[in-house]
Amino acid sequence: MDIKNLCVKDIIKGMTLTFNPEAAGELTADIQFCVTGEETDDYFLHIENGECRFNEGAADKPNLTIYTASEIWKAISMGELDGQAAFMSGKYKVKGDFSLLMKLNKLFKTADKENKSINENAS
Repeated sequence: MDIKNLCVKDIIKGMTLTFNPEAAGELTADIQFCVTGEETDDYFLHIENGECRFNEGAADKPNLTIYTASEIWKAISMGELDGQAAFMSGKYKVKGDFSLLMKLNKLFKTADKENKSINENAS
């Protein structure tokens, strides 16, 4: 399957598959995604006890809310756009725990990281 053809819902849902429980440690948090653009909807990831679960809709009290256009989140997830650079240039906005935002790269692997890891292991 070509992951570039996935919708943003599937990309966010797929983040549960790239979740790194070791990086999460004892973290309990809800990460809310308010998606606009070509695809518009709300989703959140619930992290607790070393597990990450996808949910549709709004979290009651999210620790971090990410306001993003679907095209921007797709590009970040594919490794085509650096998430930190995109944030700093105002391509998406956040509300809540900025330390959690800074941990996203450790908590979740991007498609680019997955591909590099696969290629390195094949060598």
